Amino acid sequence: MPSESVVRTRHLTDEVADRLASHILTAGLPPGDRLPTADALASSYGVSRTVIREALSRLKAEGLIETRQGSGAFVARERTARPFRLPERSPEAEGATLHVLELRATVETEAAALAAARHTPDDLREIRRHLLAMEHAANGEDGIEHDRQFHRAIAVASGNPLFPLFIDFLVQHCRDAILAVRQHPTEWAAYASAARTEHRAVLTAIEAHDADQARAAMRDHLNAGMRRISSAIP
Repeated sequence: MPSESVVRTRHLTDEVADRLASHILTAGLPPGDRLPTADALASSYGVSRTVIREALSRLKAEGLIETRQGSGAFVARERTARPFRLPERSPEAEGATLHVLELRATVETEAAALAAARHTPDDLREIRRHLLAMEHAANGEDGIEHDRQFHRAIAVASGNPLFPLFIDFLVQHCRDAILAVRQHPTEWAAYASAARTEHRAVLTAIEAHDADQARAAMRDHLNAGMRRISSAIP
């Protein structure tokens, strides 16, 4: 179960993301308009920089803003309307995390199959790099980031640029639940061992150009992940 501090941070992130999105849209900020700095936003909303970073990351994944290295965050240039957003606090969102994971599974199984058929040597190096980094991660936060990058690298290897964009969007809505499992005091060792085996099965199938096996291995991994998460969240 997520700690009280994790839940509070998640709720603050949701609130700030909603308020900032509403401001961008209702104020009619033009595409390319620069947003205030993270420090200024943290002061304005009365939250930490961590909350601001998470909120901006969520809005970036949703396509509402874009970031430029060393320059900050800007209203997305190609935005024409408010993007699709998943519910965060509505009564019907009790099982939202598992719903998102089910949606991820339908997308990522096909991404893995396409990656097996289309990957390049550079794609394989990137997938392997994040798998090794994930296996040697010192803590749950580091592990979850390399886990995300491992799945994203597979999506990139599919050759369809829409797969990584959609997966980036979905991952924002199940990150806390995955982290809760990774930080579980008694289940972490078993989770890590199982996840390592599952990830390697996906990579092996992709390396072998076996689309059917890659699809099946990814499906098995995500289904197992849903079972682990369902036992760790309320």
